[in-house]
Amino acid sequence: KERKGKERKGKKSKVKKSKEKETKGNETKGKVKKGKVKLSKKAKVNSATPKKSTVQETYELWQQKNSVQEIAKIRVLTMQTIYGHLGKLIQAGTITLSDVLPEDTIAELSKAFEGYTEDSLNALKEQVGNQFTWEELRLFKSSL
Repeated sequence: KERKGKERKGKKSKVKKSKEKETKGNETKGKVKKGKVKLSKKAKVNSATPKKSTVQETYELWQQKNSVQEIAKIRVLTMQTIYGHLGKLIQAGTITLSDVLPEDTIAELSKAFEGYTEDSLNALKEQVGNQFTWEELRLFKSSL
């Protein structure tokens, strides 16, 4: 019996192993002990500064006069994602549609959207074909 007790001492329980697995890759970089998370010094320092939203990071790069393609490359995101961020910034009133698209394109989009009331852009995209990109349609819609 003593031997079994000594052998078990070196082994980790199934519960402890599963808790360690849960914390691997955990953003808190801490350890779980009896249901509590103990933050490491590094995690404590990082949590003191609030993290910027991904849209805010895109906005800051946009303010620095980076193109959509440059922002996507810098942020390692797709151009579609960056256009989505710009759409949110347009909806919030942080930037205007004319900051992103040329005036002549906006005028043409305005004509295309006349009388269009559907939520989905699929039917409108079918009507306009390749005259406008999906991104242009989404950006214009976010300005409405």
